[in-house]
Amino acid sequence: MKTLLILTLAFLIGCASKSEQTEQSKAETKSVQENPHESMRGNPHRKDKIAPKATPNSASGLSWEIPAHWKIDASRSMRVATYQIDTETDCAVFYFGEGQGGDVQANIDRWVGQFAETDRTEPKVDKMVENGINITLLSLQGTFITGTMTGNPIPKPDFGMLAAVCESETGPVFFKITGPESEVKKSHEDFVSLLKSVKK
Repeated sequence: MKTLLILTLAFLIGCASKSEQTEQSKAETKSVQENPHESMRGNPHRKDKIAPKATPNSASGLSWEIPAHWKIDASRSMRVATYQIDTETDCAVFYFGEGQGGDVQANIDRWVGQFAETDRTEPKVDKMVENGINITLLSLQGTFITGTMTGNPIPKPDFGMLAAVCESETGPVFFKITGPESEVKKSHEDFVSLLKSVKK
């Protein structure tokens, strides 16, 4: 009789333990379903590529050197950084996230389309590889059209543009200078120097 009682108690304890484990498993499963990113934490074997947080001179796992006389301007929506070159010219840096921002050619076409078709130079596109990074550089002059997004286009003749795409595993980084043609031409050497400094 005593032996039977002990076996009965052991059976009941085992059932309770399994029930607790099942409830815990259900809770963990629910937690992951509600927050799928939770399963990424604390797992050193995951291969997901997550870009470090952007700073005024880094984004998407890339970093670069800002020309000495360029000044970091106040933060602006949608931009990683803005570098003030002179009163009318700045360099904007963009990063939209992994898989975002479009491919290289789509951006070249979009930038060229920001100039009046009847008043622009032939786009000059150069490709280079710096520190293992593929970079595409666009140079263009003519009448730049602003305000197209608001439906109130404003033509700006004798403007120039230098724009570049730096490719990265976690999404491309874009650099873009627009301003009076003479000022943009003066910035060409500094712009190329910045691109050559880009590294992982």
